[in-house]
Amino acid sequence: MAGSLFWNFAFSIAGFSLYFFLSFQTGSPRDVLTGSFLAAGSFFILMFGIRVLIQMGMAVPEAEEGNAEDENRTHRKNINETKLGESKQYNEEEMAAVIRTLLKDE
Repeated sequence: MAGSLFWNFAFSIAGFSLYFFLSFQTGSPRDVLTGSFLAAGSFFILMFGIRVLIQMGMAVPEAEEGNAEDENRTHRKNINETKLGESKQYNEEEMAAVIRTLLKDE
């Protein structure tokens, strides 16, 4: 699960504080505290759900990980072979001719 219980407690304290400060002027102390503790419990459980959703969003299926690694290896191998192949295609005379034409254009 993403995160830790710290986030659950922090979220429950925020819920407790929010409910308490929004209702302490209008209700009796017992009702306000009871509602605040219920709000804290609700927020604590809500944070578990949020953490589960975050974990599900961050999870990568194992089957795709293996295919991605194989594809990366194949891609890197193809790039290395292409670079080696390109450097062998031109001989020195052709390269010298290209450089001369570039220097004449400038």
